Amino acid sequence: MIGKMTSTGYKTLGAVVVTVAAITLAVAAFTGVGGDMGQSLPSRVTGKRANSGHTIKVSNHALTHRVIYAGIRAPYEDEQGHIDAKERNEALIAGRDLNLRYDEQFRDHKDRLMAYVFLDDGRMVNEMLVREGWAYVRLRSGTQRHAQRMIRAQSLARKEKRGIWAHTMSPSDEQFYPVDPMFAEFHLPACEVVQKLPESRRIDLNSKDEAFGRGFSPCDKCKP
Repeated sequence: MIGKMTSTGYKTLGAVVVTVAAITLAVAAFTGVGGDMGQSLPSRVTGKRANSGHTIKVSNHALTHRVIYAGIRAPYEDEQGHIDAKERNEALIAGRDLNLRYDEQFRDHKDRLMAYVFLDDGRMVNEMLVREGWAYVRLRSGTQRHAQRMIRAQSLARKEKRGIWAHTMSPSDEQFYPVDPMFAEFHLPACEVVQKLPESRRIDLNSKDEAFGRGFSPCDKCKP
């Protein structure tokens, strides 16, 4: 027969619970692992180097991780501004302590961590690159958490003709621009990607301005 727990028993049990909680927090702090969506994702890391304008390598104790910035994409190697974007990214993260925060989608198809990267002063690197004109907003499925913040930063960069926006963009001379919202890219109507795009996932926009305003970036194949 189980007897009633005494006040001393409750105190002992409480002490055990507190001790276990303290140990759990200590382990989390040591490993730098966050609990977003129940996944073991690194949260506190050190920036090692930039691989491009929107990808970096970071370390978390003995582990190395590849990170792609959520909600944006910088110019690719064959696009104007690629080198400048990479160099700016490197200057922002190399050797610095960084904080990773996650959205609904926290890994991409290459198994890279997809994250919002924050400096210790609270600034978001993703947003800074957009605001300085070194990246497009690209709001793929599962990366909508800071949508308005990103679009506002891009609007200002375009208005001030900063970075990639310093060059005159070709006019919106197509009747429409097909978009795949899942991958957040807009295309020329004749683009090979559009030919393979399921009708159920396709929407057509009237202009490039509308596409940029909704967080879609230009396709790197057809370059609209």
